[in-house]
Formats: sequence, C-alpha cells, structure tokens
Amino acid sequence: MRHKVLILWFPPILLMALTVLSCSTSDVAWDGQQRIASYGGQIPVSTRSDTSMISIGDSIAMSVWDAPQFNTHSAVRLGGTISIPLVGEIKVAGYSKEELVRILRRKLSEYLKGDVLFSVEVMKPPPKISVFGMVGRQGSFPIDNDLLLVEALILAGGWSETADLRYIKITHQSTLGEERGSVEFDLNPFLETGDTRGMPIVRPGDIVIVPKKENYILEFSSFVSGILFLFATFNVLR
Repeated sequence: MRHKVLILWFPPILLMALTVLSCSTSDVAWDGQQRIASYGGQIPVSTRSDTSMISIGDSIAMSVWDAPQFNTHSAVRLGGTISIPLVGEIKVAGYSKEELVRILRRKLSEYLKGDVLFSVEVMKPPPKISVFGMVGRQGSFPIDNDLLLVEALILAGGWSETADLRYIKITHQSTLGEERGSVEFDLNPFLETGDTRGMPIVRPGDIVIVPKKENYILEFSSFVSGILFLFATFNVLR
C-alpha cells in the first residue's frame, strides 16, 4: 500500500520540478536580454558583469552605428576624462564598463534620436613604472611583477655619479592616478652591505625619483683642489 501512495505522488512532484526548472530558464533568458540592452543593443561576448574600474592610461574605443561622427579612440587623461567628438570631455575614471555604457548612452541621446546603438571597448595598458632623475635613461618601463628599488633603478640604466642616493623618493599611485603616499629611502647602506632587508618595493604605477646632489659642484671642486694640493706638495718635496 505504501508503494502505491509513492507512485500516486510521483507525477505531481515531477510536474512541480519541471515547472520550477522552466521558470528558472525563463529568468536567465530575461536577465540576458537586460544585459544586451545595457550595451546599446549589441550582444556581448559574455553576460557576466565586468566590475573592473576604468583607470588613468586606459584606452577607450567607441563606435556608434549610423553616426560615425561620434566614433572615438581616446586614452584616459590624468584628469580621468576622455574626449568625444561633438560631445566634449566626460569623466570616465573610477567607473566600470557597464556604468560607462550608461553614461555614453545618456550623452549620445542628447544628439541622436531613437535607439542609440554603439559598441564600447576598454583596453588596459601593460603595467609600467616610471623612473626620473639622475639615472641612465628616464622614462616608463613595463614590468610583470613587483620589483625591489635597486632592480627598478637597474631597469632604468642605473644611477649617475651626480645622484643623491640618500633621498630616493617612491610615489605610489592608485588606479585612478591619485597619489597613495610616498617614501624616501637611502640606498647607501645597501651598497655597503648588500642587505636588501627593508628595501622598498616598486609596484606597477609607481614613480621613482632619484634627485641630484645639491652640492655636487662643490664636492667636485673640493676633490680637484685636493688633487692639485697633493700634486703641488709632491713637487715641493721632490
């Protein structure tokens, strides 16, 4: 008798399961449509949200269907903005790609009627550090991982004899180009002992500045004077 009751209850349970599965599938399709609409009518490669923030130095390419005069390929400037033809500058740093799409659609709707169809691509530059001052070659250098300060200096061709290694400055930058603090480091103890403990780490986006000795000319003149004095003394004694 117990088996008969289970058999009688099985079809309703199966029907309920199929109903729940059908509703779940419908929700997924609706969610996909919503995300397609958020990209201006274009079908994205993936329906997963891109939560990475747009940063200084990123490149943004926008293509507007049937309105190529608005097409742009612009790098995000230090102020966190890009320039769009006929629209002007808009702030984009600190927003996700989905937020950028909403901002662009609102801006374009001021100039275009009806549905605005466009595509947006955000391209991240390779990670870099910048080294300036009394080094072999100043500039920005791509890196794949964090570096010790001395490794960053070697990457920039080493330091010159006019460098004041007591006050090397490292400025840490955020992804929005904002300063996150800075440290000064004396490299001389490392040159004497070779001990890297306590040496700062240089990370992508950081800026390293190697200052010039303020009294370098005086030190050089003193050195030359000392040589001349020794030379003159040697001649007198001889």
